[in-house]
Amino acid sequence: MTRFKANKPDWKPLKQRASDAQCADFMWMYQDGAVHFCKHIITRRYLMLDDQGNCLGRVEGELRKVDFEPEYLRVTGKE
Repeated sequence: MTRFKANKPDWKPLKQRASDAQCADFMWMYQDGAVHFCKHIITRRYLMLDDQGNCLGRVEGELRKVDFEPEYLRVTGKE
């Protein structure tokens, strides 16, 4: 049995953190457990959010909570 859920996009985590205009720059790709993977349409980088809207990033090879603003800027190429 797979952990991935790809049947219906779940925009709630991203909408908790970003405006509708910012959300429009992303494609909801899939969910792995409680982690939602949203891909930026220009940079093709992933923004990862959990069900509660916490931002996740790779730190020393592991997914850990990170600050949303710097991660959002990195993903969107606006850093």
